[in-house]
Amino acid sequence: MKGYKDIMKPSKLLGIISSFFLRKPILVTWQCTYLCNLRCKMCSYWKLKINPKEEMSVYDYEISAPKVAKLGVRFVSLSGGEPFLRKDLHKIIEALSKYFFVAITSNGVSITRKMARKVARSGVSSVFVSLDFVSPEKHDEQRGSKGTYDEVMKSLEILREELYPGQTVGIMTVLSSRNLDEIEDLLLLARKLKVKIHIQPYSEAKTGNRAFIIPEGIQGTMEKIKRFKAKNGAVVSSYPFLNKFSQYTKSGVPNCRAGKYFFNIDSFGNIEKCVEDFPTGPVLANVKRDPFEKIKETLERLPQTSCTKCWYSCRGETETIFTDPILKVSDILGILYM
Repeated sequence: MKGYKDIMKPSKLLGIISSFFLRKPILVTWQCTYLCNLRCKMCSYWKLKINPKEEMSVYDYEISAPKVAKLGVRFVSLSGGEPFLRKDLHKIIEALSKYFFVAITSNGVSITRKMARKVARSGVSSVFVSLDFVSPEKHDEQRGSKGTYDEVMKSLEILREELYPGQTVGIMTVLSSRNLDEIEDLLLLARKLKVKIHIQPYSEAKTGNRAFIIPEGIQGTMEKIKRFKAKNGAVVSSYPFLNKFSQYTKSGVPNCRAGKYFFNIDSFGNIEKCVEDFPTGPVLANVKRDPFEKIKETLERLPQTSCTKCWYSCRGETETIFTDPILKVSDILGILYM
């Protein structure tokens, strides 16, 4: 049975320190499927024609994980698509959790008690469920399916009951122009439900849709979030990450380290510099087929990107580990919840 001691074992914690000092890539966003059972307005993955038989098998994860770990990676953000559509999700986590802290992001409509129990035993570090509104009607409309809000509430209850001490349950909120006026209520809801909340800003990088772009002048909103974080342990987004939201809305945050400190692996094993390089961006290598040496050399040769389109948590929480001069341990652990 997995629990807190298994998840936070010393070899994993020492690995974080090693990767930090050696300036190695520390995070991978790994999509286990691009299949999805919702039609979210802020995403376009559900429009893709995907053959699940071509996606990575459990065996593929077993042979790929050691190569990724050898690169220095210590955290895996496992998402999609909808991860819980994979019946073998717990086996994928078992293969990955031997080497990494594994966090899952889900839409919350496919989580059964049986699967939650299997995922808990597999050694997952955290499961966060997407929730952008306290209003059921607004959340359902945004997700393109009636009853989604109720399913999220049910899933959060199941996860709180089935995950072990040391495994985190939380809400993942995408801050946008549509829910700025609800963020305080979302914070209070997280506290009421006794779950964590992680917040990241919307980006048009995935769909090109600028309708949800956060307007400038959100300093007041961000101060409220940080004050709530200081008084209540529900907010797990780090202060250095939150501190740059305003800059992102004005001019973008420069000097993206995609490919250097973090990169993406899609559900077919292709390595991309950024999560948004799928499906049209350049493929750098394939984690299943290519040897470690080729993958390592390819990533090391990547030029610095000039992109400022996002301040996703996979970027912001990772970059602050390497660039913030007065980082606290609690800030470093913010990467655990992506």
